[in-house]
Amino acid sequence: KKVLSKAQNNLLIGLKLTKKKKILLIGSTNQFSNIISELKNMNYTVIRGGNDFGLSLLNNRGDYYITFKYFNNRYINKKLSIARIILTNYYKNLNLRNKFRYKFIYKGINYWEVFKTKLKFLYKNEFLNTIKNIEIINFLSNKKYFDLIAVSTDINTFEKTLVMATKNVNKKSIVIQHGATTHPVSFLPLTADYIATWGNISKNWLKKEGKIDDKRIIVTGCGRFDSYFSQYKKTKEKTYKFFNIPRNKRIILYAPPFHYRYGQFPNFQLDINQMRYIYREIFNNIKQLKKFYLIIKLHHSDRLTNLPADIAKEMKFKGYSLIQNFDLHSLINASDMIITSWSTVGYEAMLLKKPVIVIDFTKDRRSDSGDYVRYNAAIGVYKKSNLYGVINKISYNHDFKNKLIKNSQLFLKKSLYKLDGKSSYRISKAIDSILKKKL
Repeated sequence: KKVLSKAQNNLLIGLKLTKKKKILLIGSTNQFSNIISELKNMNYTVIRGGNDFGLSLLNNRGDYYITFKYFNNRYINKKLSIARIILTNYYKNLNLRNKFRYKFIYKGINYWEVFKTKLKFLYKNEFLNTIKNIEIINFLSNKKYFDLIAVSTDINTFEKTLVMATKNVNKKSIVIQHGATTHPVSFLPLTADYIATWGNISKNWLKKEGKIDDKRIIVTGCGRFDSYFSQYKKTKEKTYKFFNIPRNKRIILYAPPFHYRYGQFPNFQLDINQMRYIYREIFNNIKQLKKFYLIIKLHHSDRLTNLPADIAKEMKFKGYSLIQNFDLHSLINASDMIITSWSTVGYEAMLLKKPVIVIDFTKDRRSDSGDYVRYNAAIGVYKKSNLYGVINKISYNHDFKNKLIKNSQLFLKKSLYKLDGKSSYRISKAIDSILKKKL
C-alpha cells in the first residue's frame, strides 16, 4: 500500500498544468462515484484523496489520488523538521512549569500525571500530522493542483484541518452530506463555505441547530442514491446463487451500525455489548422463523468483522451469511425486509419499497438517527422477543405492510429532493457555480 500510495502521489506531482479546473474530493468512492462521473463530463480534473490508501491507478474513480499519510517532499520535510523542534520544546516547557502542572490537583491527586503521556502523544504525533496536512494543502494550492475541496464531513480532525487550510489559501470548500442530519456530531459546527444537502428536512435542521445562513446551504438530493433510479436489472437470482440460498427461503437483510472506533460518537453509537445483544436477539428469532434466511451486510469501515460469526457459532446458528463487500442494490432487491440500526441503508431499502425495521434496545433509542420511526416510515423494535411478531406481521398482514411502504414513500419525498436520479448532476452543477462565482 505504501509503495502504491507513493507512486500515485508522484503521478499527481507530475501533473501537467492545464486550464481545466481541479476538484479535490475527500471521501469514499461509495459516495462520490456518481459525482466524479458528472464532474468529468463537465471537463473537470478530479483528484481523490484521503489520509490512508486509496486507488486511482486501476479504476476510473478519479484522475489522480493523493494519500496524505505518505505525501512527502523537501519543502514539507523542512517545515516538519522545524515544527517538530518547536512542538517538542512547547511540551518540555509545559512539563517543567510547576505552576502549570500543579493546577491539575483535585483532592490531593495531581491528575497531570494521568494525562501528560496523552498530551505528549498529541504534541509528538497528532499536532505534527495536522501541521503536515496544512503544509500539503499549502503546497497543492501554490502549485495550482486544486481549485475547490469537497468533503463528506468537516467534523473529523483530518477533514476539518483540510477545510481550514483550504480557506486559509482563499479557495472554496463544500461538504456533501453523507448521512442523516439528526445529530450535531455529524455536521456541526460547519466550517466549509457550503454544504450540499439531501433535502429540506436536512436544510431546516442545519438552520435551526447550527444557525447556518441560508446562502451556505444548497439542496441537491443524495448523489449516492442516483443508481436506484437508473435502468437496473432487478433480479434476485444473483443473490440467491452467490450465497447458495434455497429458493424456498425468504431473505431478511440486516445492516448493523459500523464500528470503526467505539467512543468516536458516544452519544448515539452502540457499544459492543449492545451489539451482541442485538445479534443474539436476531439469531434467536430467525431460528424460529423457518422460512427465512439472514444476510448480514457489514459496513465497509466496520472493524468488528468477526463479532457476528463468533456469536452465531456460540449459539449454533447456521441460517445466515456474512459479507462486507457486495452490491447493496442487489441485496436489498432480493430481500423481503431490512433490519437496521443507525444506517442509511434504511433510505435505500425504502427507495426499493422494502419494509424497514429499526432494532434498538438502548433506553434512549439512539439508533433511529434517520428518523425513520418518527415519521412512521419504519417500525421500531425496542423490546426483547418483539422481533418475531413484527417480522410475521410484515410477512402476512398485507395491509400493514402496504401502509408501511406508503409512509416510507412520503418520508422519502420529505427527506430527499427530487427523486429523479439527478442529484449527482445537481451537486456537480453547484460546484461549478461556486467556482464560477455564481453562488
